[in-house]
Amino acid sequence: MKIVHLHHDPKLNYPKSHDLPLLEWDMELPEDSVVVSFRKNKTKPDIVKKNFHACERLLDLPVTKNLVLIGLETDSPLAPLILWDLLHIAPINTKIIMIGNLGKQSYLQRQYFKNSLRLLSENSEQQVFEKIAPLPIEKDKGLSRFSFC
Repeated sequence: MKIVHLHHDPKLNYPKSHDLPLLEWDMELPEDSVVVSFRKNKTKPDIVKKNFHACERLLDLPVTKNLVLIGLETDSPLAPLILWDLLHIAPINTKIIMIGNLGKQSYLQRQYFKNSLRLLSENSEQQVFEKIAPLPIEKDKGLSRFSFC
């Protein structure tokens, strides 16, 4: 398992890791899982991305079929940008486990993701999706030839 610890750029005045809940999960995770969070972990993370802001990309993370995202939607206004990158580089059949983001409709339940992600399970603590098809921009141009501009 690889743990990726993100830190907001301090100039943004977004929550700092020590102000967020501790990084925790209650489920057994597969060995090849990649955990991504702004939350602090009890053990040393494998990858640390400091000074994270809206122009940063997360395209260089280890490839996995088990992507675990803890607290992203509640801990960072940058969550949609992070999710965009992670979901577009994820291979087909990747399980996306969202932990601690519940209480409202997940970003991953928006129309854009509808034909590419299947909700496998959901409870008050987590949602588990599976990427079943390429996302629309992957089919059209690919992530490297797309721009929001």
